[in-house]
This record gives sequence, C-alpha cells and structure tokens, in this order.
Amino acid sequence: MMGYSGGGQFVHRFMYLHAERLRAVSIGAPGRVTMLDEEVKWPNGVKDLNEVFGDGTVAKKDVMRKMPIQLAVGGEDNLVHGGDEFCEWLEGKKKELTKDKINANMANNEPGRLMLGRLDTLKALQLAWQEGISPNLEIVDGLKHDSGGVLDVVQAFFRLHIRSIID
Repeated sequence: MMGYSGGGQFVHRFMYLHAERLRAVSIGAPGRVTMLDEEVKWPNGVKDLNEVFGDGTVAKKDVMRKMPIQLAVGGEDNLVHGGDEFCEWLEGKKKELTKDKINANMANNEPGRLMLGRLDTLKALQLAWQEGISPNLEIVDGLKHDSGGVLDVVQAFFRLHIRSIID
C-alpha cells in the first residue's frame, strides 16, 4: 500500500490497525503522523485504540517489525506555514529538540506542540520507531511537496518487494 501527503497519513494509520493485511508500505510525505506512543490518545498516539476502534484493537508492532516500510519525501519538503517571524522562532525551537523530546513535540493537537515540516516529521517518525521497526527513509534531493517526484523511489521499493514475493 502506498499513500502520499494525506494518503501517507492514511497508510501509516491503516498499518497500525491492520498490519497483518499488508506486505509492504510506502508512506509519502504526511503532514501529520500518529506516533506509537501509548501515553497519547488517537490520532496523535495509540493509547485509546480500544475505545476508538473497538475491543481487541492494538497496534501490531510485531508484524510491523517484519514488514518492509518506506518513508518517502522531498529534500525540500519542509515548509511550515507561517510568517517570517514565526519561521525564525520555529527554527530556534527545532534546534532545541533532543531525541527524548521528539514524541512529546510530535503530539499534533496537544497544547504547545511544535509543528514540523514533512521532511522533519518523517525523520522524527523514523527516530521514534527505532524500537525494532526499521523503515527505509528515501529523501529525494531538491524536491518539494510533489508525489510525482518520489514515484521512481516508490516504484523501485515495490518492485524489489513484489519480486521477493513472486520468486
């Protein structure tokens, strides 16, 4: 399964809920992500999946650990909307980030959240998943937010994994 932008948001959330239905996923440039944070409610985290989606619903990390996952984004896809003063403030805040603060800052609708561009969002997601989930981050140099621009790396990713299923 592959999705770009809003589709990338859908794909990774679908993977959390139905990983057993997928062979490989490509998550392209989502504006917002759901972290596998069991302290934060959906859609920012996975704390309340049972309440939102019904009894027995859990993020299937064991299945995701075995699944080929690609994160695809343009190297210039890091625009956060706002004026010049806001952007200067935001750059200062990004420099203050440490690995320990990533999950707290990625809680998308929490007060005091730090907005990141799509490139930084996927880097943060990749960092947060390093508990055994190993996505391949593909950054296309010089590309802004353009689904056609990541098509070659996405096709190469799926071509490799489709061949492994057929062989």
